[in-house]
Amino acid sequence: AFLPEEQQRRIVFARDVLIQLRSIKDRMPLSKLLTRAVELTGYDAALLTEHLGSRKVANLRKLIEMAREFDQGELFTLKDFVERLHTSVLEETDEEFATTLPETGNVIRLMSIHQAKGLEFPVVIVADIDRKGPPRGRSAVLHPDFGALVKLPDQFGESHENLGLKMFGLLEKEADAEETIRLFYVACTRAADYLILSAGIEPDAKRNSPWLELVESRFDLRTGLLKTDALLGSSPAGTAGRETIPDILAHKQPPAAKPVARETERPVPLAELTDLILFAEPTEPPASARRWPRDASDLPPISVSRLEEIDAQLVGQVANLPVPSLGRSRAVEKLVLLDDESVPVDPDQATALGTLVHAVLEQIDFAQPANWPALLEGIVSNSKDRVSADALSSARTMLDNFFASPLAKELASAKSLHREVEFALLVPSMSPVPVPSPPSSEERARVRGPIEQTAGQTQPTSSVGSRLAASPPHPNPLPPKAGGEGTRVVGKIDLLYEDAQGGWHILDYKTNDIADDATDEQLLTPYELQLGVYARAVEQWFGEPPREVSLVMLRPTVRRVSLNWTTIRNDKLQVRIANAIDRCQSL
Repeated sequence: AFLPEEQQRRIVFARDVLIQLRSIKDRMPLSKLLTRAVELTGYDAALLTEHLGSRKVANLRKLIEMAREFDQGELFTLKDFVERLHTSVLEETDEEFATTLPETGNVIRLMSIHQAKGLEFPVVIVADIDRKGPPRGRSAVLHPDFGALVKLPDQFGESHENLGLKMFGLLEKEADAEETIRLFYVACTRAADYLILSAGIEPDAKRNSPWLELVESRFDLRTGLLKTDALLGSSPAGTAGRETIPDILAHKQPPAAKPVARETERPVPLAELTDLILFAEPTEPPASARRWPRDASDLPPISVSRLEEIDAQLVGQVANLPVPSLGRSRAVEKLVLLDDESVPVDPDQATALGTLVHAVLEQIDFAQPANWPALLEGIVSNSKDRVSADALSSARTMLDNFFASPLAKELASAKSLHREVEFALLVPSMSPVPVPSPPSSEERARVRGPIEQTAGQTQPTSSVGSRLAASPPHPNPLPPKAGGEGTRVVGKIDLLYEDAQGGWHILDYKTNDIADDATDEQLLTPYELQLGVYARAVEQWFGEPPREVSLVMLRPTVRRVSLNWTTIRNDKLQVRIANAIDRCQSL
C-alpha cells in the first residue's frame, strides 16, 4: 500500500504474467513458451533501447532457436533446458554471437576459416598468407608407436637430442603442413566471384608460410600468370584453354601509408648522468604521473560496523563509557554491563549465542511462536560451529522470555513485517568538522539520564518519528563538499515492522548480559550512530522517518529501549557520520 500506484500496477502485471506462464509451461514446446514470454513482456522491444540492442535481440532469437532444437529431443523439460544453460554459464562455454543480419546482407564479415566452412561469399579476402605459423615442439609426448618421448636434460652445458622426439617432430611437421594446405583450400573455395590473396613480401626473401609457397609454385607473383600453362605462362606444355582460366591480376603497389617518424635519442653515458640531473631544467610531469583525488562516487560502500569503529576512534567514545568489560571485535556485542566484573566472556560462545537467537527470530512465525524450541534444535543440529551447553541454555531462556513478552504479541499483530532488511543509505558528501574532545566525567554524568537538556529547556521523551518531524532545521548545517554525489553506507536491519496505523518501527536485537540498573542512555550510547543510520535509511525509503527505533535487550530480561531523537542529537549524528566517512576514505 505504501508503493506508488504505477509500481503497484507493474507488480500486478508481473504476477499475472508469471501465473499465465506457469500454467502453460508443461503444455507447450519450450520455443513457443519463450516466444509467448517475449510477446507478453515486450522484452525484445526493451532490449532494442539498450546499448548494442540489435545484437542482444539477435542473441534472444538464438536462444529461442536453441530451445527449438532442444524440443526435438521430446523427452526434455523446461528444467532440463535451464540446467543446460546453467552448465554452459558455469563452464564458460565459448558460444558464438548470433548474427544480426542475414547471410546475404551487404556487410563485411570477419571470421576464422573454420567458421567459414560450408559458407560462400561473393568476395573473399585471405589476408597475410605469408605469416609465420604458431611455434611447434613439445618437451614430452606419448606416441602409440614410439612410446614415451621426453626432452633430454642438458649436461655440463651441452644439449642432447632425443632421436625419437625428433622423428615425432618431423612427422608432426609433415602432418601439419598437409592440414595447413587443406585449410588454405577451404579458405580459397569460399569465394563465389572474387578471391583476393594478400601478403607483404620481398622478391628474394625466404617464404614463411606453406600458403605462399604453394601460390608461388603455381603462379608468377610478378605477373599473376600460371607457371604451368603454355598459353599464358612459362611452361612449354599447354594444359588448359583460355576460357577455363579465370582472370588473375597481380597488384605490386604497396598501400599508401605515412611512415611514423621516430626520434632517436643518444643514450646518456653513465659518467654524464649526474651532471645531466643536476643541471636539467624542471618540466611539468606527464599526466600519467600526477596524483588525482579519489572520487567518492567510485569508492566502495562503507558498512555500518566499519563506520562505528571509525567513529569510536574519532570521538573517543569507547574509552569513556562506564563499561567494565568491552570487546572490540565486531563478532562480540560491544556493551557488556555486568554486576560482577570478574565474569569472563568467551568470544566464540558469545557469537554462537547471538547467532542462535537471531536465527530463531529471523525464521519464526510470530503469529504461531509455539514451535520455537523445535526450530532452535534444528538450527543447532545444522550449525557447523560447536554450541556449548551454556550457550544453548542461555538461548532457550532468552527466547522463552521474549515470546512471553508484550513485544512478541505486538509483532504477531503487525500489519507487515520484514526481517534482515538490507539497505544502502546514500549520505550526501559533506565537509568534515573538527572532532570535539571526549566528554569529561561531569559532562557524561549529565547525559546519562533518560531526558536531554537543550538550551535551558527539558525535551520530553517521544518517538523518533515525532522528533524528526517536529525538529526545526539546524541553524548551521554542514557545508556540502565539492565534487561527488555522496557515499553509500550499507547495513542490515534486524526487524522492520508496520503497525496498524501505518507507522514503521525498527528493532535491533542485543544478546548482551546487562546490569539491571543500567540506564537507557547507557545502553543507547554505544549504538546511537547505528540506530541513527537505520532511521535515516527507512526515511530514505518511505519519505518519512520511522515512528520508533529501538534496541531490544534480551538479557537478563526482555527490555525495549527507544532512542529519543532531538535536534541536537540529529545534528551531532550528521557530524559524526561525515567525519567517519571522511576518515574511512582517507585510510
